[in-house]
Amino acid sequence: MMFEELLEQFRQLGGTAQNIVLREGSYGRGVFPQDPSKPILIHIPENLLIPVSMLTLHGTDLVVREDARIPENIRAFFASYQKHLSWGAGVFTHLLESERSWCQLPEPVKDKMISILQADLGNNPFDISNSTKLINRYYLTRAIGYASSSFGQDGHVMPFIELINHSKDGGAYKSHNGIAFDGVYAGEVFANYNPLFDSMKLFTQYRFSAPSKTAYSFPIRLICGDSFIQVLRNIADHQFIDGKRYPNVLIADKGVQLSYLELGNCSSPRACRSSFLRLISGTPIQNPNEVFDQLEAHNRNCLISLLRVLQNHQGPMISELQSAVFNQMETLSTYWGSDPL
Repeated sequence: MMFEELLEQFRQLGGTAQNIVLREGSYGRGVFPQDPSKPILIHIPENLLIPVSMLTLHGTDLVVREDARIPENIRAFFASYQKHLSWGAGVFTHLLESERSWCQLPEPVKDKMISILQADLGNNPFDISNSTKLINRYYLTRAIGYASSSFGQDGHVMPFIELINHSKDGGAYKSHNGIAFDGVYAGEVFANYNPLFDSMKLFTQYRFSAPSKTAYSFPIRLICGDSFIQVLRNIADHQFIDGKRYPNVLIADKGVQLSYLELGNCSSPRACRSSFLRLISGTPIQNPNEVFDQLEAHNRNCLISLLRVLQNHQGPMISELQSAVFNQMETLSTYWGSDPL
């Protein structure tokens, strides 16, 4: 089934798709504008956002479960879309090959990654022993969190929008009566899959290397004289102060815990140290500038130690991980000075 035929079915079911074509780009298949002088627009209404909890494998096809409350015409569209543009059109094969390479990483590399990136990897990160885990990888990389009026909060698969490749300078998804993506693009259309992800998180989530505008600390507990500071890597745990996003802070037993800590920011190089000094002010932590420097040094040393392990091995996934480490180090280096408190 041709791309245009599926677009027409999508439109007949209430979707909007304007000025888009599918072509080969710098990262393989991607979305391009038909006319670069005009904006593109894709809008997926709620009725076409299928919750991942309603999907299953039927043989080798990804389909809507029989007991799901989804109309037959939408089921048919979803099955055709998955067969001709997504799961059955190379996505399954790519996921399988990628996960095999991931799981076959040398043991020293796995051990080093777990010691540094446990917060990103979760439990049993190198096990794809059954098809369910492979499907979950698909959901993790292709679905978006959305609270629909019919099905509540869940991950939802995004027809056509999921075909857009990632860039740190890409556009943002818009959530209003469904999911939309728009903008004017001279060449390939790019989305920023998650502007909160740093390069290492992008790699562990999507298995590819890409630059990021931000870099967060790896988890660490650092003794600071008679006190200590513990930094986690939970970037979803945050607060807003004067309209700016900060980690949550817990003070107890002469120690301080931060839910995360940004150490590099390409858009605002002075913000990282300034934010840290603001958060630590009034806590038991003494010499906060020195502590910040120690945290920076710890993260650089973690990445260097990972590179030392990687230099003994070869392979596509090794190369991708090396690239991710260099991207992380580059962003970590993007900080200087501090803004006035």
